[in-house]
Amino acid sequence: MALMVTARKLICLFGLSQLIALHAFAQCPDISIDSVNGLLRKHHLNRVSRLAISLSEAKKQEAQSQGGICFLEALDQALTSFMTDGSDRESPVALTISKYLSWTERPELMDRKAAAEKLTRKLWNDPDTELELITINSVAQPENRESVEKYWIFYLYNDYISDHFHWAMVDRSGQTPTFNYGFN
Repeated sequence: MALMVTARKLICLFGLSQLIALHAFAQCPDISIDSVNGLLRKHHLNRVSRLAISLSEAKKQEAQSQGGICFLEALDQALTSFMTDGSDRESPVALTISKYLSWTERPELMDRKAAAEKLTRKLWNDPDTELELITINSVAQPENRESVEKYWIFYLYNDYISDHFHWAMVDRSGQTPTFNYGFN
């Protein structure tokens, strides 16, 4: 009974949507160098040395997003998208397929998407790979002008894949699927 009264009071004070957002935000894991490096290791990215993710900026953006997708979940979704989603013809996976896997003599014998994902991971482990959390003041703003208020935006550059710039968009509310695209 006391729990029900407390929940009703909280809903009256904050409204249901704000209460859900507060609950989701309270569950965000702590952002640290170790947690970011753990995610990079999860994706087999052990040598990304040009990482431009300010932990204080990530925490600031997480606090401003009012619930929904936490920073570490957004980074995980962005890395997964960069590594596996080749739906945009200028995405890292699509460019890897066209640049490195189009030469095979018997393409029917090759799982090109799996090969591209594996090769993309290998290419990303180059020390010159750049991965950045985009802020309002970042130079590498997304080509399609998505906003940091609506999306967690991550920028990727690796000149072994191509001279394209790449961005992954993670909807802060979690309502639209994560996607990535490139631009030259």
